[in-house]
Parts: sequence; structure tokens; C-alpha cells
Amino acid sequence: MKFKRIITVLLLLLHFSIFGIKLSKVEELKRLSNYEELKNIEVLTILKSNKDGERKNGIVYENGKEEPFTGMLITRKNGINITGIYFYEKGKLQGDYNNYYENGQLKLKVKKINDKTEGKGVVYHEDGKLEEERVYKNGVVIESTSYRKNGKLWRTLKSTGGLRAIITGYYEDGIHKNSEMSVIQDYSKKGEINYIMDGESIAYDKKGQVLGIINYKDNKTTGLKQQAFKNGKLKYEYISASDKLEDLKMQDYYIEYFDNSEQIKLNCNELSKGNWRCKEYSKNGNFKREFDSPTFRSPNDWSFGINALLGIINILF
Repeated sequence: MKFKRIITVLLLLLHFSIFGIKLSKVEELKRLSNYEELKNIEVLTILKSNKDGERKNGIVYENGKEEPFTGMLITRKNGINITGIYFYEKGKLQGDYNNYYENGQLKLKVKKINDKTEGKGVVYHEDGKLEEERVYKNGVVIESTSYRKNGKLWRTLKSTGGLRAIITGYYEDGIHKNSEMSVIQDYSKKGEINYIMDGESIAYDKKGQVLGIINYKDNKTTGLKQQAFKNGKLKYEYISASDKLEDLKMQDYYIEYFDNSEQIKLNCNELSKGNWRCKEYSKNGNFKREFDSPTFRSPNDWSFGINALLGIINILF
């Protein structure tokens, strides 16, 4: 009985050594930037195009086969340049998952376990420089660090639970923080991670002073309080009547403060749509006058407010 077991094991080993394919034998893989990592891997089957397989009920099969696919799949752009090298086990992604630029440079490398991304992953710029380091849990990024092409820190992401996260951005020096954005990660487009602005986003100047606090709900600002600061002090506050802050449409109320002061300069309330009543005050807090405006316009210089909002938006995006 023991002898029969030994023979069985030897036959299995012989089978795999005969029918296993070493990736170094696949000539077209040699142009890939991570070829050295791939060349010693052996697989039973290679599908040279995603047209050679199909997915049924979440399981991948080789065309014409009844058993779930185990092996390696190559995907291509226009049927020529390799865009992906993926490994499968019993019809599900298992192991290294590699995406490439058309020039053969590795773009994305992550680990797959039963079709879900887990653990550490990396993203590269097209010139091969590191773009992003990620940590996944159950297919969702829970932590990441992104870099500019010059290698300096660009932004970080920290999960706050589920798909929610805080993205912290940095100025070109990679040291000074320029923003903190509350987002929801969006995985609806295959192969992409997008971000839905949802919650409070804060923009900072290079001195660390707040430039603005912008509130979003599902990528929209309508009906939410917005604040612009000057020299670290609150300067303008209003409720946005537009999904785009650049439109500067307001509703409900608008407050303007004196520079470097908590004293209100102008306090306006919307009486009805497009009709406003404003109260103006002196710097010592004394009431100066009250006036109505059929289409609200600040009697004071609003150019700073426009520039401030545009600067905040540029920082956040």
C-alpha cells in the first residue's frame, strides 16, 4: 500500500512537470517590467485572451470546458499589447493580479483571494516611478499613500469605516497639508476607485491656517453651509444654492465678517426666492443701516470671496 502511494505521488509530480508551463517560455512576457518576478512561475494552462474564457455565475471557465478554470489569463488592448496578467484557481482570482500600461510597465499589482483584493498593493506611474501604496481589506482600500512623479508625498487615505474615508492632501513640497476631505469610496467602475465628496472638507494655506470649510452631500453643496476664511479668520459664511460653488449662488442667509475679527459686517437673510434683506454694521458693532436687494449683491468688495472659493476648490481637486 505504501509503495502504491509513492508511485501515485511520483506520477502526479511527473504529470505537472510535463504539462506545467513555465512563464519564461512565453516570449511575449519578456517586455513586461516585472518579467523577472513572473518568469519562474509555472501554470497548467494559459489563456492568451479574455475571449478564450467566460464567466458564469461569478466563476471563470475556459471555453468548451466544464471544470472551473485554473491557470493564467492574459488580457490585451486591441488584441495586441498586454494589459493584464491574472492567476485563477477553480474559477476565481487567486494570487498576483497585474495591470500594465501599453508600454509594458506595471501599473497595478495587488493580491487576490477568492476574487477579492487583500493586503498590500502598489500603483506605478507610466515611467515606473511609485505612484501609490495601498492596503486592502475585503476588497476595500483601508489605507493608502500617494506620491507625485518627483517622489514627494501627494496625499494619504485613511478609512473611517466601510467605504468612508478621509483623504489628506499635501502641497508640492510634500510636507505642508493643504486639505482634508471626507469621501465615500466608489468602486462601481471596474478597475477604478473614484471618490464621492460627502461631509466636511477643509482647505489649508501653507502656514496651516484654514482657507475654507466646504460641506458636501453626495458630491453636491446645495442647501449646505459653506465658509471662507481670510488670515485664518472666518470671513464669509452662507448656504449654497448651487451644486457648484463657483456659481456663487446663495440661499437662506449670507454673513460677512470684518477682517481678522469675529464682528459681523453684513448679515443678510433671504425673505423669499431672490429677495434679500441685509443689515450692515460698523467695526465696533454698531448698526449702520438696513436695505433690501431684489437680487442679492454685497455692497462691499466680493472679489476676495470669489478668489478664496476658487482657491479652495483648486486645492481640494
